[in-house]
Amino acid sequence: MPTFGWVREDAWERFLDGTDPAPNPCPPAPPKFQCFVCKQALDTLEALQRHLGAEHKIGRPFLMIDGQEVGSALVVRNQDSIRAYAVANASSAQIAVDGGKTTAIRLETLPTLLAGYTEEIVSLTLTNETERRAAPVTSQYRIQFRVANAQALKTIEMAFYKNVMSHTLNLATIRHFLESCEGVGPAKDYAEGVAKYLTAILVKERPADQSIATPIARYRELFGSSLQVLSSYSRPLARSLTAIAQFAINDFPARQIVTGFEELDLAMAFFRGPMSAQPYVPRDTLSKRRNAYPIDHGTARVLELCARYAGLDRWGPVLEEECRQITDSNTLDIMDRDKTLAIWALTALRLGVTRDAIMPLKRLSATYPFSKWAGPCLEEISK
Repeated sequence: MPTFGWVREDAWERFLDGTDPAPNPCPPAPPKFQCFVCKQALDTLEALQRHLGAEHKIGRPFLMIDGQEVGSALVVRNQDSIRAYAVANASSAQIAVDGGKTTAIRLETLPTLLAGYTEEIVSLTLTNETERRAAPVTSQYRIQFRVANAQALKTIEMAFYKNVMSHTLNLATIRHFLESCEGVGPAKDYAEGVAKYLTAILVKERPADQSIATPIARYRELFGSSLQVLSSYSRPLARSLTAIAQFAINDFPARQIVTGFEELDLAMAFFRGPMSAQPYVPRDTLSKRRNAYPIDHGTARVLELCARYAGLDRWGPVLEEECRQITDSNTLDIMDRDKTLAIWALTALRLGVTRDAIMPLKRLSATYPFSKWAGPCLEEISK
């Protein structure tokens, strides 16, 4: 007979015997990711992110002027109409003028209100709170209005023709121009933009009779600063100076500014690439032209070279040697030498002499903005 061991059973052991048995140990359940808006549980973080993007689009509110989103800080100098302003993804707006009290404003009245300011500083907060369970999304803007009237702008232009175009360009000329523009209110920005353009010319040319200690490379910064101001004004002089400044710093925008200066309009299109480098036939309008604004010598030489080469009907060693001498010159700025390389390459390509385009294309293939077309052209003719 088998022998059995025994233990004394107490009340606690009888209780344990009467409960359900404990489950065997097993790995923990995978984590769940809960949507904070609708409380739906997703298996992975990526699934939650896709869910939020597809089902709960909490868009950032933003302000647009003329169809372009603006930065958080901007200066408005050109006030055309209320149609220039638009708001997207916003459910409410608050505004404070010149540091005053912040007040709520209806979104549909915001464009009209902004179009009425001329010399105010406006703090604008746009809020998107369409999802009740989500935190509101806000965007803040600081808008400085410096809107000049047409008569003040005309006064600046008259001072330009009187004090600049009627005298030799030097530092004293620029100083007298600015002094004659005192008391014009917000239009002073226009005068300062013109003055920066003129100063950039002197810094780039460095005339011997002027004490200019500013490094020559700073002319690009001065042209860029003038662009930020002059591009705000829809006036013939501002458009022309803007186009010249863009050309000087090798900025050839897709949306070209038409100035009426034939050589400049040609060159701005020419440097966009081979598709734009078409034969040029000058119009018989030279006798009707007048001096409208100063241009630095390097830019003037490149414009003349571009117009002349765009009218050529054949290529030869003399032209190649001329281009080589210009691009190796130390008297021209690097940006003007790059434009000369582009003239060399584009003209040789247009006239079918691809072997003479290889060297300038190689030098331009790593130089912005010419690299956009120089690299692909080099690959094509090297096949």
